[in-house]
Amino acid sequence: MKKLDLQTKIIIGLASGIAAGFAFNFAGGANNEILSAWVFPLLTFVGDLFIRLIRMCVVPLVFFSIAEGVANLGDVGKLRSIGVKTFAYIIVTGIISAGLGVFLGSIFKPGVGAVLDLGNSVTSIAVETPNLYGVLLGFFAINPFEALANANMMPIITFSVFCGCAMLLAGERGNAVKEAFGNFTAVVGRIVDIVLKITPYGAFALIAGTIGKFGAALLGPMLKFFVLDWVGLIFIQAILFNLILLVLAKANPLKFWKRAVEPWIIAFTTGSSNSALPVNMRLADEMGIPNEISAFVLPIGATANMNGICCYLGLLAVFAAQIYNIPLSFSMLAYIAFECVVLAIGTAAVPSGGVIMATTLFTVLGFPLEIVAIVAGAYKIIDGIHTATNSIGDLVVSTAVAAREGVLDMEKYNDLTQSQLCGAEDPEAVLNG
Repeated sequence: MKKLDLQTKIIIGLASGIAAGFAFNFAGGANNEILSAWVFPLLTFVGDLFIRLIRMCVVPLVFFSIAEGVANLGDVGKLRSIGVKTFAYIIVTGIISAGLGVFLGSIFKPGVGAVLDLGNSVTSIAVETPNLYGVLLGFFAINPFEALANANMMPIITFSVFCGCAMLLAGERGNAVKEAFGNFTAVVGRIVDIVLKITPYGAFALIAGTIGKFGAALLGPMLKFFVLDWVGLIFIQAILFNLILLVLAKANPLKFWKRAVEPWIIAFTTGSSNSALPVNMRLADEMGIPNEISAFVLPIGATANMNGICCYLGLLAVFAAQIYNIPLSFSMLAYIAFECVVLAIGTAAVPSGGVIMATTLFTVLGFPLEIVAIVAGAYKIIDGIHTATNSIGDLVVSTAVAAREGVLDMEKYNDLTQSQLCGAEDPEAVLNG
């Protein structure tokens, strides 16, 4: 009997989790004493364990891979070219995504006529309002070791780039360090391969627990908002991403999406782009994206490229303005879109990070925070699709940058037979290489 590949196991785990979640919700969900006392804590433990194991790999993988990737570029001029293209894609697609959210909110008006019971919702939350200069300063760590210990990704990325540049400039000594970094990257990659074996169980636990607790939340007054949010993100994935692949990368989107299923599911179930990062880095190689491109673009994308969150924030701001009858001029709408992109770049890729960014955005705009508090209660329902959009966007940007640099291996990109997703995942093969 043929062994199931990892992708099939993940899909089975996800489908089983959805079915189990609705069964738990039908049985009373969080109000069921047995489920609350025994089942949900167990699911939470398994899901949290999976996320911790994935995140355990992220910091060393990002640090070593970026530094090695920069060192492999050969010269600093190439780094400048790739960096400019990367951030151009991130900023432009972020503005388009935020603009789409603002557009959907303005056209379909989900907040007009809404009657929400604000009850005792939180009315104020103390946050530090970021500005452009603050965001830029946050890219640089006073103590890089502290950033590594705290998993503060943007300073880690910046420090990694400096390390890679130093290797380029150090000549023969730099080559020796680069080789060591490459070995560390390979070892961490093997750890990732082992951890990914439990992905089907992690997907089951995370989805089953979420739906079991919040499955009926979509029936509330936020339904229209949630539906519009999903519509916007599906549009970004189906239209914007495919246009980038077709027009800028000159690549077949179908070939891309056949590989992208695995990181999409992982991002969807964990709610963290960093959790899907190890899989994206593996797939980049399978897709013909050179390591010096993927090792630089993907970690930056996992932290700064937030198309899903940008769309959500734009839609949420318009939604709240309609509920509170706050008039929004065209210039105000444009400002909202700009702030969404700044916040997305400056906020860490953590589960439910959209709630943090929404709180900050509303503080910047001077909007009441009740709506943020209400959405936060059911945010897990839409968090997954946000993160999946963000994560797949990172892989799209990497493909586009590689293509524009003229280094995308189209033969490898079009050859699906070499993909690990198509073959059986043998634990011994993973351990023995």
